[in-house]
Amino acid sequence: MEKTIYELNYNDWFSMRMMSEREPMEELEFDLAALEAVLADMVLRAKNREREEDGSETRALWTKVFTQIGMALQNTELGPLTEEQPLDTVMRVVSQLKGETP
Repeated sequence: MEKTIYELNYNDWFSMRMMSEREPMEELEFDLAALEAVLADMVLRAKNREREEDGSETRALWTKVFTQIGMALQNTELGPLTEEQPLDTVMRVVSQLKGETP
């Protein structure tokens, strides 16, 4: 079976290439696989860094991640763009996905 190569480019900052030896993925499958790969890479990098004892470096990293997720959610039907902050959007959507009321 041939390898399928997927490439993701972001604002001329970086490119990520993924290779798969499986059948070609659909776009959503690729998006999920790319997200998982990026998050796994971040976790491994964070584990290998010297951390401050108060955890502020780790907290800053995940605050940035969840802020970006909140901004992305605000552009979907799950969290339409509102006046709330991105982290508030994340909290509201997580509650909705868990079946709770915000």
